[in-house]
Amino acid sequence: MGTFRPSITAKTGTGVESAEKVGVELVDKAKVIYTPRVKVKTALKGVRLERAERVLDVPYKSSDKKKKKPEGGGGSTPNPGGDGHLGI
Repeated sequence: MGTFRPSITAKTGTGVESAEKVGVELVDKAKVIYTPRVKVKTALKGVRLERAERVLDVPYKSSDKKKKKPEGGGGSTPNPGGDGHLGI
């Protein structure tokens, strides 16, 4: 597949005088960098992307960060469409 390697960046202006003073509180970002092998790069050269008009069988509803708790003790509400899909 390729190579995965970690990458960590320090917070700006957090230089330290010695290695003993280095700690997790100095880390700003941690991520994984993926470098594909030549075979993967070659295989992807022929890939063509196009916009799909409809991807899901059910309408997509973005989740709001501020959800209200349902009145009456909670629980789940069945899908009013009755098409057998869960509204997840």
